Amino acid sequence: MNAAINVHVKHSSPFMPQSNGRPERMNSVVLEALRIYTTQYPRADWDSPFEVMFGKPIRTQLSLPSPDDHQDEHAVHF
Repeated sequence: MNAAINVHVKHSSPFMPQSNGRPERMNSVVLEALRIYTTQYPRADWDSPFEVMFGKPIRTQLSLPSPDDHQDEHAVHF
């Protein structure tokens, strides 16, 4: 796969960004682009990965109605 798209794997020392300058510079460019994008489009407008895949929000036990949400009509008279 790497040969097909002309990518060469080069191993470097972990936790030494100085030995891997060009990829580290590219990472900083990508991070800056992501920072700008997330500033322009607030997270409140984003869908979760589940919503993207299934087209609806995820249902958890927390999203189910609780007994406190249901008001008994007889309880009003007490």
